[in-house]
Amino acid sequence: MLLQPLSNPCVTPPQPLCNPFVALLQTLCSTFAITLIENTFELYTESERLYLFGLESPDSAREWLKSIAKSFVPPRAEELLALDFERVGRLNYKGGLDLERAREGWFALAGSALHVSSEDNQRQEPLQLRKLQELSIQGDNEVLVLVERRRTLYIQGERKLDFLGWLHAIQKAAGTSGDTLSEQQLTESDVPLLVDRCIDYITQCGLTSEGIYRKSGQNSKTTGLLEMLRRDARSVRLKEGEHQVDDVANTLKRFFRDLGDGLFTRRWGPEWLQATALEDEEEKISEYRRLLGALPTVNRATLKALINHLFRVQRFSGENQMNTHNLAIVFGPTLFQTDGKDYKAGRVVEDLISHYVKIFNVNDQEMKKQQDEIMAIMKMREAASSGTQQAGDFICTVYLEEKKTEAEQHIKIPATMTAEELTFEILDRRKIVMKEKDYWSCFEVNEREEAERPLHYSEKVLPILHGLGTDSYLVVKKQLAMENMLIYLASRVGDCKHGLMKFREERNLLGLGLSTGFHDRYFILTHTCLRLYKEVRHLKDFLVR
Repeated sequence: MLLQPLSNPCVTPPQPLCNPFVALLQTLCSTFAITLIENTFELYTESERLYLFGLESPDSAREWLKSIAKSFVPPRAEELLALDFERVGRLNYKGGLDLERAREGWFALAGSALHVSSEDNQRQEPLQLRKLQELSIQGDNEVLVLVERRRTLYIQGERKLDFLGWLHAIQKAAGTSGDTLSEQQLTESDVPLLVDRCIDYITQCGLTSEGIYRKSGQNSKTTGLLEMLRRDARSVRLKEGEHQVDDVANTLKRFFRDLGDGLFTRRWGPEWLQATALEDEEEKISEYRRLLGALPTVNRATLKALINHLFRVQRFSGENQMNTHNLAIVFGPTLFQTDGKDYKAGRVVEDLISHYVKIFNVNDQEMKKQQDEIMAIMKMREAASSGTQQAGDFICTVYLEEKKTEAEQHIKIPATMTAEELTFEILDRRKIVMKEKDYWSCFEVNEREEAERPLHYSEKVLPILHGLGTDSYLVVKKQLAMENMLIYLASRVGDCKHGLMKFREERNLLGLGLSTGFHDRYFILTHTCLRLYKEVRHLKDFLVR
């Protein structure tokens, strides 16, 4: 719910809470939230009342908020009160391997992190909402699904309005909140998802494209794509045929050019430029490494990902005509956000690409992985040019149900293939008919750690294959926990109906003294009553027989 600052609130200095009020809160409160709109906060109760409070300053509001919270947050969850939270309360959730029973947990939203205190007192790492692989809603705003790489949570609120408040707050926290790197949606390795999407697409579809990054795409398509990625990069899928290589490349350049504070930051950018004056190569490399370590975490991870990508691009310079020097001419002014007159910007980028291994401390294992990927891409391009294979395809081994020789399937993996498409491909090859309650999924298995995770149905397979270690493999098998999860989700549908209706109230049985007319009111219908939210701070119940 969007709150507006209360006008002229009656404010008295915060006083110690009296015992009757504390007892009332302990009985009624299911959750409360502070909304960072000046100096107001809201509190929900189990009787589905919503109270709004306003004070003269945000500090006073937070002081009162934490005092009230101590009266109903249980001792096991008191650690949440030490956070600089925006919202805290009780929610039901399912997660891990136990999807049969919903558990009660206390949640606190602090910035873009969602902290959880479970009923069994097991400490859980907070969910980094900007790093989610998926954020979706199942049912009629019934269940919120949060998917990380190795964890999935299904969250259900106890009260409809309370849950909608959580839903909107989490969606906002999981999105892009500004124009600096740290405010973007991120990958697990702290690279903006927008950057990762563009680099991944160009790696698969554009490494051999002549003039890549030098040619300009269509301005209107670049603008539209950049707006979509900034709004919610998590929901954008770049596909060959739907998006042009030059449009995606131009989108990436424009993102860095318009980036708030820049990739190298205003604080450290001048020192990067000064480092180009050092004549001794080893001394210059050492200075670059020092400056790299001084950058913020997200900037450092993003710079490495970008230079790694440009290092690959120049490996195909015989085909794309973009060697290290040409790439530096393009990206120097872009990354340092200059007008192109300062040659030192290009020198920095050229040095970073040329000395990529030393500056970024790339070990032999990383280099071998990169060499294997480059060789695979070259083979794919050769096969594509000869007409024997579609561009972007990759051959891999996937197992059916278990890792055995007779269960091997050698599959051609296009760049756009998802886990769902791979699963259907395997089942079709073996002529396996899916029964009504069969739920098949593709799993990533790590034998050394004795761990596995189901791939999300929309997750692209090719990047997963490139990241698999020698102890890992993919297997398609039944998802045994899915039926229990669906039973739970089905049990939540139809609990209540809610929405706006026009309403007027008759004052007496004779029909005299009617209200002035119909008014929009918010109603919630459950199996026991129809609730009318006449005003934000007032609620009236009509029993339904």
